[in-house]
Formats: sequence, C-alpha cells, structure tokens
Amino acid sequence: MESTGEIESALRYYELGHDWLSLVRLLCYLGNYDEAVKMAEKAEDKASAYHLARTLEDKGELETAMNFYSRAGAYGHAVRMCKENNMPDELWAMALHAEPLEMAEAAKYFENEADQPNFDRAIRLYHKAGYDSKALELAFS
Repeated sequence: MESTGEIESALRYYELGHDWLSLVRLLCYLGNYDEAVKMAEKAEDKASAYHLARTLEDKGELETAMNFYSRAGAYGHAVRMCKENNMPDELWAMALHAEPLEMAEAAKYFENEADQPNFDRAIRLYHKAGYDSKALELAFS
C-alpha cells in the first residue's frame, strides 16, 4: 500500500500488523511526529523507539530523543548526544545505564568539563565501568 501511494491504508495495515517500526517510520516521513511519539510509546518496541530517537535528534528535539534512546536501550547514543550538546545532568543519568566504554567516555567528559570539572561523577563512572585505577588516580590527585 505504501509503495503505491495509499498512505492511509498503509498506516492502518502497519498498525493492524503491529509493524511498529514501519508505522513510526512512515509517520516521521509524513512529519506527523506527535502521532509517531504516541505510537512508539504505545508499542514499547525498541526498533521504533530508536528510529524515532534518531529522527527527533536530527530535528533538535533532544529531550524527547533522549527519552526514546532510553526506551530503545541505546544508551551509547544518548551519551554521545548529551556530550555533543553539553547536557551534563542528562549525560549523568544516561551514563549510569550505559556499557562500560560509554561510562568511561562520560567519565572523561566530566573529568575534562571546560567550565567546571565534576570529579565526583567522573570517579563514580570510572569505578562503575571497571577502571578502578583511573578512579583512584583521580580521587587522589
């Protein structure tokens, strides 16, 4: 239906078939982001949440994008986005759930924060990521 331009039918069939990724993808393509958000929340589907997060990040809707990265379990992407957009509080929240490598990257961000380094957060993340020697080195410097 989508390939022949019957968009309304395609949307209906994607929903009936529980093809949440295709439904959210098409809604985003149409610019119907509010409906895409509703569908992604209703579906609790990681692939559709991830697609929506990437789309919203591209649009500059960072808070909502971060919410959907979290729903998708894509904490590494959330960490990257927070670092790129100077969102330290959000970075802290996402890094606590991320993989060790992303935790260490977030710790480095906090350690080297230009305005005001946050050594406490850096130490905690290094420790949680398994970089105990780095955490101790930073704690005693």
